[in-house]
Amino acid sequence: MMKRDLDLIRNILFTIENSNSIDASLTLNSLSKLHQDQELILYHVFLLDDAGFIIGIIDETAPYISITRLTNEGHDYLDTIRDDSVWNQTKSTLGKISGSASLEVVKTIASKLALTFLGL
Repeated sequence: MMKRDLDLIRNILFTIENSNSIDASLTLNSLSKLHQDQELILYHVFLLDDAGFIIGIIDETAPYISITRLTNEGHDYLDTIRDDSVWNQTKSTLGKISGSASLEVVKTIASKLALTFLGL
């Protein structure tokens, strides 16, 4: 069983957001620069699909992916963890509770840290 890699999820989301055209979709080959293990990338794309963060054709049986865009929820999550200082502090905070948590908990921690950084 593979473990969820929060950094890889973040990097996949950045790659999707930075893709040049809404007409072009991202494939597994497009994401291969993010990690040498394509099965690990594929697994994390499945997780992003499960979370409702991406839109595309995701076929686990083939396996085949064609990601066309982030959903609004995917954008919201990425915006919450975008800042490197917030992201690093979020991971440090998660380290206190075994280093892993649901994406919703990650988003909540990052949101609270961002508000703290803003003095709110």
